[in-house]
This record gives sequence, structure tokens and C-alpha cells, in this order.
Amino acid sequence: MNEKPRYPGLSVFGPFLFIGLGIILLLQQQGMIHWSIWDIAFRFWPLLVIAVGLDILVARRSFLGAAAGLVILLALLLGGIYLMGSGPARGTVISSKVVSYPLAGASSAEYNLSSGAGNIQIGPLPADSASVIEGTLGQTVSGSVTPDHKLFNGKAIVSIQTNRPQVYFFSRGDEFLWNLSLARKIPLDVRLNWGAGEIIANLADLDSASVDVKIGVGHLSLVLPSGGDLNVTVSIGAGAAEISLPAGASISVECTTGIGTCNLPNGSGFWNQSYTSPGYDTAKFHIKLAISMGVGVASVTQK
Repeated sequence: MNEKPRYPGLSVFGPFLFIGLGIILLLQQQGMIHWSIWDIAFRFWPLLVIAVGLDILVARRSFLGAAAGLVILLALLLGGIYLMGSGPARGTVISSKVVSYPLAGASSAEYNLSSGAGNIQIGPLPADSASVIEGTLGQTVSGSVTPDHKLFNGKAIVSIQTNRPQVYFFSRGDEFLWNLSLARKIPLDVRLNWGAGEIIANLADLDSASVDVKIGVGHLSLVLPSGGDLNVTVSIGAGAAEISLPAGASISVECTTGIGTCNLPNGSGFWNQSYTSPGYDTAKFHIKLAISMGVGVASVTQK
């Protein structure tokens, strides 16, 4: 007896995922959407798991199954958006904690700043300030901020982190807002570890020695200083990075992306791009920048 050949059903999940991702990237390139879309995508990641399950369970059986799966997924998405807009504001900022630590004779400083979600702005302290850090730390109803400071072998070490469950699904987007100013007088090592949100760091007037930024989903705006050797690493899962380099600095840039674009001073392109300024090897000071982007756009400018 001859059996009819069996053909696997058509998967709709993969094509729709790539089409949707392509549309998002196109709209971002045209400046029609804000990069907070990546924050929303990060919060809705469980829908990807549900979509895969629906695809396996019903979508591959027939056209009607595929349509039903898409309707169910759309209903879940709309329900999640409704909950984000009308549910309890778990991330609403309810208080601000003031942080201020003295320089106390430190000859260098290290900053370790980490949060699950939210926004942070970083800038310089006044030139005559005797502090190593000053600013405000937003706290929410679902968690708190834990700052810490110590002096070790002449180095001031400042650590600030959120202390709360890492809940993203159907949560609101106003999780934390930090506004911090750092010391100008001494070499600085700045380390930022962010789950989702926006980082705006203007380090132009600071004496930075190293900068390390990690973001799961979000946007980075980074202005780098001149006048010394500087190592910078940036790693973003999905989102955008805008990095400004000082004019006349000797720079070396390595940029890698999974799905996205690298815009460097010598042009732009997909995936792996690199640029080294003329005279880099013989220059007195160097800026070495390494960027890793999973999905999104990295733009590096030198003014």
C-alpha cells in the first residue's frame, strides 16, 4: 500500500517575526519611532515563548490553525498593552534618595552602577567640588536603591544597585530615574550594567580611564572625554547607541552587530565594521572603542 507523503505544515511564526523586526528597524532608521520600543519588546518577551508554542500546536496544522494562532497571539498582545496602561503602576517613583560621598583624599575612583530598568543621566561635578559623587536616586513602590561607598588603597569605590525583583512582563516603564554627577579631578573607571532603559552619560569634562556599558534593551547616549588613554566597551542586546568622540583624538573603533548597522566616522555598513584614525600608532593618547550590538544601530561620530 502506497502512503501519501506527509508534508510538514507551514510555520508562520518565523516569517512574521522577521517581517515585524524589519519594519521596526526601518521605522527607526527613518526617525519615526523612539527606541523605547525595545523596552516594550523586552517586557513582552514571554509572548515569544507563547507564540512558539502556538506555532507548534496549531499553526502548522492548517491555514485556519495559523489564523487562529495569530488571533490568539494578537489578543494576548492587546491585553498586555491594556494592562500596562491601566494596571497598578508598579514602577512609579515614590521617593528620591540623595547620594553624596566625599572625595576623602582619593586619587582615583571606580563607579559600579546597575539597575534592572529605568533611566540614568550622568555628568560632571563642579570643578571645586570635594565630592566623589552627588545626585538623586529614584525609588519605586516595588523596590529600593542600595548605594555603597568605600576607600581602598587610595581608590574611592562607589556601588549603586537596585534591590527588587526583576519583573518586566506587563510592568510600567517608569521604573527608576537616577541623576548623578561624578568627580572631575581624578581618573575614573565607570561601569554601567542596565537591564532596560536609557543611559545618557556626558563624560566630556571627566578624566575617565575606562568605560564599560552593558544594556539588555535600550538606548545609550555617550560623550567621551579627551586628553588621556581611554578604553571603552559597549554591549547592547537590542536598541541603539550614539557615541560622540572628541575632535582630534586618535581613535580605534571595532563594531559588530547581529542584525543592524554600524555607522562609523569613515562610513557605515552591516555587521562587522572597524575604523582607525590616521596616526593612531604614534599618537600620545588613544581612545579604543569596542561595540557589540545584537539588534539595532550603533552610531559613532567625531566632532
